[in-house]
Amino acid sequence: MKRLNTLFNSTFAGSLLGVAWLGLVPLPSLAQLTQINTNIEFTPPPVEDRGRPHSGRRQGAASRGSCQLSEQQTGLTALVPNTQVQLEETAETADNAYLSNYESVLSLTTEALPAFWFYVPYTSENIKEFEFVLQDESGNEVYQKTFISHHETPGIVQITLPETLSPLRLDTTYQWFFLTHCESGTTALSPEVGGWIRRVELASNLQTQLDNATALEMASIYASNGIWQNAITVLGELYRESPENTTFRDNWSSLLTSVDLETILEQPLLELLSID
Repeated sequence: MKRLNTLFNSTFAGSLLGVAWLGLVPLPSLAQLTQINTNIEFTPPPVEDRGRPHSGRRQGAASRGSCQLSEQQTGLTALVPNTQVQLEETAETADNAYLSNYESVLSLTTEALPAFWFYVPYTSENIKEFEFVLQDESGNEVYQKTFISHHETPGIVQITLPETLSPLRLDTTYQWFFLTHCESGTTALSPEVGGWIRRVELASNLQTQLDNATALEMASIYASNGIWQNAITVLGELYRESPENTTFRDNWSSLLTSVDLETILEQPLLELLSID
């Protein structure tokens, strides 16, 4: 799968600084829930915890064929924060707009096997297969899976790494890709998104807060401390199980809005089915 690396400039892939960790935090059960009045918003982690920017693509480019969308429709989208990075002008960047101004897509997790979230604008009538790929920093494939959707409407899907997979290493950055296959046997003209995820240690003061928190409070703690992947997974699973709950819905909207994902607020949370 090293061919995928040509889609993103790996020049910017660098190591991140670690943060202190005292153990993994299990996802809560619905029995822990209480209603709290808060608007969960994401606060990016400190620059020193993010390291150098990692180039990626949060939203898939327009395409043709069965994957074609109108200009008014939101394309394939990864539910992750992104940052537009402006580099200092050098002889190399002066003549290359991509190198001087590009999109950094990186999120943090404390989970050994985190979940990933994507908005899929296609239905089973116009597209069948999706592919998720995870690679280490050297481009070696860690995980690859093909999925199929039977849903009649667009929506948001969750992909969780299987328990049979070796845990992600602490203080290590991995690159991921999510692709659609518009034509059988080829990825030509197929929208795709990609970015990076890093597993970090959990600070002791956050562990203390989490030990005494409800599920919704846990999502808020993760979000306010820059741990995006934990925050969206805790909140997303609550909202998917109880979509009629206005507190979950309002906080889901608040979290996505805080990272400029307003166009998919009303999309339902769906599931993908594996075909292998």
